Amino acid sequence: MTAQRQNPAPLIVFYALYFMTTGITLPFLPPYLQTLGLTTSQVGLLLSIAPAATIVCPPLWGQWVDRSGRPGLILTVLVGGASVGLAVLLGATTFTSACLALILMATFASAITTVVDTLALHQVQTNGGSYATLRVFGSAGFVVSTLTFGFVWNSIDRSTVMVPLVLMLLTTVWTGFTLRNRTIAPGEGPKASLHEALKLLKKPAVLWLLVATSLHWLASAPYHAALGIHFSAMHFPPLTIGISSFIAVTSEIVVMATSPGWMPRFSSRSMLIAAFAVSVLRWFCMSMTDNPVVLCALASLHGVSFGAFYIAAVTAMTDLAPGSMRATGQALFVATTFGLGGLLGNSLTGVIYDAVGGHALFATAGLFEVLPLVVILLAP
Repeated sequence: MTAQRQNPAPLIVFYALYFMTTGITLPFLPPYLQTLGLTTSQVGLLLSIAPAATIVCPPLWGQWVDRSGRPGLILTVLVGGASVGLAVLLGATTFTSACLALILMATFASAITTVVDTLALHQVQTNGGSYATLRVFGSAGFVVSTLTFGFVWNSIDRSTVMVPLVLMLLTTVWTGFTLRNRTIAPGEGPKASLHEALKLLKKPAVLWLLVATSLHWLASAPYHAALGIHFSAMHFPPLTIGISSFIAVTSEIVVMATSPGWMPRFSSRSMLIAAFAVSVLRWFCMSMTDNPVVLCALASLHGVSFGAFYIAAVTAMTDLAPGSMRATGQALFVATTFGLGGLLGNSLTGVIYDAVGGHALFATAGLFEVLPLVVILLAP
């Protein structure tokens, strides 16, 4: 049975399960790596593995999706491989062993959102509805796992890896039973190839979009890579990380859930301008306070700085890529934004944090965030 004949429930459950995993690893993995006796710079290098893999791996997996028309099967392989990487990380005790585990995990996990978003966009294209209404269940899963983990666990320990491993295994089983046989018929346009991918990348509209989104993600790196470390340095309990993440992703859910009502009124460019401008304000405000209540309140801006940003960028890339290269287009967005932007951002985050501390780090993020705002304002 083809994807257009199936209901969206399997995709909804997948988004929820997968982002429940991310809801623990994203905020809690950096401080967990520090419990292994690693320095902040070493943690920054380890956190750069995923974006480095994202530069290379998603385009390769995306090409396979477009060529084979079997995104469901490939998604099953990806979540299974990511599970193996988490299992290896569970036994890691040194920088080298953690590095090897994260490389293995990133090879597969870096392309998961590319492939599942391709399935979701195809679902919407053939059956109607909104991409955001599917993706919002991922944000909901993120909130549930982050808040639950923050409440239940009072210290950072091996559970930070064990719990995501169990969730990823459940995701693998679910994907194998419900999504493995989903296919996508070839769309109109050139056959997916490296040559055509490079041609797409050279389109002025695509190039301007990806420069702006990559710079935004670079500026967002301190929030994603060092928030837990910053909070720990100020002696906040793990619950504070959970509450902050809960507020952030709840605002993201509100933005995504209501987007079918307001999104048609705005262009993708207008949404990106708003996301970047709000982010400038967010990072500068975070640099000027060590009050946990204020920091948690500022997390409510995440709905615009990430939620609106992500919807706008995915929508813009969908409009720019030909139907025959829908997965390749999303892969280019992921590779340049979360790969290149994330790699540079995570690498700089550890170095800057060690040199000047958390408050100056977020002030630097505010300065960097001005760059994507300028790019998108100047874009034709």
